[in-house]
Amino acid sequence: MRAWRTDVGAAAQRWGRAGSRSWRRRWRACGRSYRRVAVPSLPHRGGPVRTLENLAQEIAPRRLAFVKADTEGTELALLQGGSATLRRQRPTLLLELARRHLATYGAGQADVLGHLRDLGYGAHCWRRGRWVPVTRVADDRRNHLFTA
Repeated sequence: MRAWRTDVGAAAQRWGRAGSRSWRRRWRACGRSYRRVAVPSLPHRGGPVRTLENLAQEIAPRRLAFVKADTEGTELALLQGGSATLRRQRPTLLLELARRHLATYGAGQADVLGHLRDLGYGAHCWRRGRWVPVTRVADDRRNHLFTA
């Protein structure tokens, strides 16, 4: 999981594909900076675990504006554990929601979408050069942007 301290703002509209590796260059070109914070390991591997709550307090106690997470199927657990931060700070989320990875942990794309809707978030996917609102997770796209 990675967390950034700056606001996505309108720059998200100009980035192109959310999963593109060149997003960092585009982010920097907009004059933005980011701070990468890696969570060392997953619970099933026996290593230490850091929650979104603790991470938000550590790196952005006043305002967490953007979270990009690709936790290989544990996105729902990440969101459930960070619900208080999501309610309080309302960061924009960029999540990779791969059906096969979520199924490994007994979750589905609809579960993640339902949880985020309960928190007041709407889903978007990248189509034809812009982020468009969607009512369900698009099967042809892995990365989705969630805004409150």
